[in-house]
Amino acid sequence: IVNIFNIIENGRSIGSNVIFPIVEKIIETIYYTDDCSVLLLTGFRTKTDYFYAHSLDVCIYCILAAKEMGFKLDEIVALGVAALLHDLGKIKIPGSILQKEGALTDEEFKYVKNHSIFGKQMVLKIQGLPGEIGEIILQHHERCDGSGYPYGLKGPDINILSKIIAVADVYD
Repeated sequence: IVNIFNIIENGRSIGSNVIFPIVEKIIETIYYTDDCSVLLLTGFRTKTDYFYAHSLDVCIYCILAAKEMGFKLDEIVALGVAALLHDLGKIKIPGSILQKEGALTDEEFKYVKNHSIFGKQMVLKIQGLPGEIGEIILQHHERCDGSGYPYGLKGPDINILSKIIAVADVYD
């Protein structure tokens, strides 16, 4: 996961053939082991690896939820990829803002809110990823009551997979 984010951050090209095997391995682990034991893989992080560990944890939670909700495998794979990359756009946010102690200014928070837009743009450049992944990432901070961002979408206008990521993201 660290390598994927570093490759993208450095402007080098990457293909879906690097990302799908990670998600497929997570799905395989969830489907062929006790669900509770997979949860033992979550929650391990330090200040330096929070970003990557959070992405993995959200991916695991989303796949578990989608499995329990009876989603089809292709939907679970799309969800897993989007969950793993949901905060990718944060690599365009300066560390001085992301790691700031205390409250962000209104201007800083407004800039951070752009990370879902940045994430969609970055994901669309990954060779072999369906455009749907970018849309799921774009909407992961939208809220059913319209209070989310970046567009203030409501209920049925928000992709169900984005809603699952939103819950997992807040939970984590």
